[in-house]
Amino acid sequence: MQRIRHNGPVTFEPGGPLARRQAEAARRPSRRPWLFGTIFVIGLLLVAGNGSRSWWAQRVGDLTSRNRGADFAIGLLVGLLPVIAVAVAALSRHRRRALRMFVAGAVAFIVTDLLAPSLWKAITNDTAATRPFEKHAPGYLPGVYVGGAIWFVLLVVAFLRARRAWRARFARYR
Repeated sequence: MQRIRHNGPVTFEPGGPLARRQAEAARRPSRRPWLFGTIFVIGLLLVAGNGSRSWWAQRVGDLTSRNRGADFAIGLLVGLLPVIAVAVAALSRHRRRALRMFVAGAVAFIVTDLLAPSLWKAITNDTAATRPFEKHAPGYLPGVYVGGAIWFVLLVVAFLRARRAWRARFARYR
């Protein structure tokens, strides 16, 4: 067996116990993603159960002094969070870029859902869900819903373009 001696008391034997431990550690899955995921889910449950929407409506109202235009702008930004997160994740040049884009969009969608009641609650006139926003930030919900409509239209356009490209690519095999 060949021994390689470095400038110091450490010796390294190829295929020795240190190399076997490092290879075994590289094969073991990391527990870090599970830990972060668990902490994230617990945080979401705590925030969702503590009435974060009314707190958020008060903060937006305090920030904008109940100015409808400023409320609308903040609502639009919150409604467009999934699009912004996907665009930022698309800037990375990594082999798992599509996965990062999906995760960023999903997390931003959850944050948007936590910061505003769903459109269904507004349509069905669920006053318990929309009252804090109507009282503290009257222009916020229209901004969120316009932002949600914009990203939905962008999603439909992207789907149709991808479908057309897919069909054009495989049309020659028919």
